[in-house]
Amino acid sequence: MEALCEECKNVLEKKLKCSACESCYYCSQDCQRKNWRVHKFDCESLQLKNKKKADLENKALNTEKDPTSKFEEFLKEQERIEMLKPENMRRAAQAKRIKDFEPIEEIGKGNFTTIYRVKELSSNKEYCMKVAEKALLVKKNKEKDMIVEKHCLMKIQGIEGTAQFIETMQDDLNLYLLMSLAPGVELWNKIRCFGIQDREVVYDIFEQLLVIVQKIQKVGIVHRDLKPENIMIDENNRITIVDFGSAKDVIEKVASKGNSSTRRNFFAHFMGTPSYMAPECIHNKASEFPSDIYSLGCIFYNLIVGFPPFVNGSDYLIFKDVLEGKVRFYKHLFRETEVQFIKSLIELESEKRPDIEEVIILFEKLRSELTETSLITNYSEISKTLECSRQRCEEAKESISSKFID
Repeated sequence: MEALCEECKNVLEKKLKCSACESCYYCSQDCQRKNWRVHKFDCESLQLKNKKKADLENKALNTEKDPTSKFEEFLKEQERIEMLKPENMRRAAQAKRIKDFEPIEEIGKGNFTTIYRVKELSSNKEYCMKVAEKALLVKKNKEKDMIVEKHCLMKIQGIEGTAQFIETMQDDLNLYLLMSLAPGVELWNKIRCFGIQDREVVYDIFEQLLVIVQKIQKVGIVHRDLKPENIMIDENNRITIVDFGSAKDVIEKVASKGNSSTRRNFFAHFMGTPSYMAPECIHNKASEFPSDIYSLGCIFYNLIVGFPPFVNGSDYLIFKDVLEGKVRFYKHLFRETEVQFIKSLIELESEKRPDIEEVIILFEKLRSELTETSLITNYSEISKTLECSRQRCEEAKESISSKFID
């Protein structure tokens, strides 16, 4: 059937379509103008109808899902991909489930996780389980952090002296990260206030720490939160580095989003604990291998004295002290070679710090110079140590009291 002009009803040789509703045709612009008063109502009704239809279609296509649901779908897809690997398919039949474990006690708490000591019901073997609430992960924008932690734990699998990954599980509410239970207590509990008086023990502990850090750096892992609270020590003074929640992989470029104080700015390198954070981390410029070297220098100081080199009334004041680089070395506690060793590790510029291999060489030389006469072994020297600690406490009190107006 031939199309007719809407106004004059003549057969159309040249079609002019109504540009608004695209439902009728005219033979000329004159006919279109003449017919507009009649067509106007129908045209506007069709436009409204088409708009509503388009809006419904777009809404169906672009409906935003609940963030937690999206995160769950992502986790399920990740698990599905992992399960397709042959080695994981063999493990599937023996996979552990949440109901196989019984909580014993809470042993730690993070910003968005809680850590429990748990017991496997079938074997009575104890493990460490990190629990993260899914909704809280989404709220704090930390969904990626648990995945990165699992990645880093799998990279260090088999390295002695590190937390060992075993299994991940989930239910409707939580994610569960099952790890080996590190024996002993936090190193911080053993060294706080007065440090370790036996210098041989100090050197033994720090030597173990250097070896472990060297091994994890070889596989590309930067811990980014090395401190005595993240080091477990048993009754035989054997240590284990735990909590890789802030770690990143510099080889495969896998890292968490970092900390954020606003919705716009992410602080990808502002990671760690203020008293052990390197200057480049405070400035949010970098968090690479040299950042862990800086933390090692702070830990060595802490092992001897009992507190880190930078202590103050607030995080801001600690950051200020770190960036000024002023460290108090007590003459009764440190040998001159130890002072130089620590200073080389806590250089303000990351490029000037030695790498882990160079640190080990420097430490071996430092240890070879250690003699019995240089150790704090008699009562009078221990008294001097205590006096230094009391002196530091008094200085801190005076510093705090001077900030108040009488």
